[in-house]
Amino acid sequence: MKHCISHIIAQNFSIPRRGCTWFVRLSLCVVAAMWWIACESPTVLFAQHYRIGLYQGIAIPQRTFAETTPTVNWYPSINAHFFGKNNPITIGVSTSFQYFPRNAEARRAQESYETVSVPLSICFQYLLLPPPFRPYYGVETGVAWYRYQFFEGERATERLDNTSLVVTPNAGVKIELFEEMDLEINVRYQFMFHDIIPWGSAGKVINGYQMLAFSVGVNYQLWKVYP
Repeated sequence: MKHCISHIIAQNFSIPRRGCTWFVRLSLCVVAAMWWIACESPTVLFAQHYRIGLYQGIAIPQRTFAETTPTVNWYPSINAHFFGKNNPITIGVSTSFQYFPRNAEARRAQESYETVSVPLSICFQYLLLPPPFRPYYGVETGVAWYRYQFFEGERATERLDNTSLVVTPNAGVKIELFEEMDLEINVRYQFMFHDIIPWGSAGKVINGYQMLAFSVGVNYQLWKVYP
């Protein structure tokens, strides 16, 4: 049951399937390069300010994923954003911890699974208004580490760890509380893509997952740079 998103590319573009390690390293290099470019660009280098945010929210599984996990799950996350001077676009990075245990119905089933994932994404937001009330829309994309733990009744059986592509369109509003702090309310829809994973004895498959999330957080200004 070893699957990797590199296998999808190999199948679609006739590239030799030389394993997940090469693809994962390449993905991380791309993310690192994007991060370096963002940090060194004039817009960001002379940013008006840099902020870090802590969030707590709820994640609601969608489509077939909702059949195996509780309706609502906790969704902690953290991010850092660079606000360019006189620029409505912010650039940043984000990560979160996503744990989806088995629901009561899945625990009663003969075969079931639970999921853990940790995405690391580059974030882009477009701010529609100046402070103090700043609605925005944006997108995040990056690489996610994930784990599926499979069960037969209450006995843990096979465990699958791998990485995948994650894309998360989102929208929200930043409400300025003080000059150096704002409250943020966010809604997002996350897509996690990976190769088809067969599981169980009835020919079932897992083909990534989708979730809807609502979160509230606080962003704090670490420092301000004056060009």
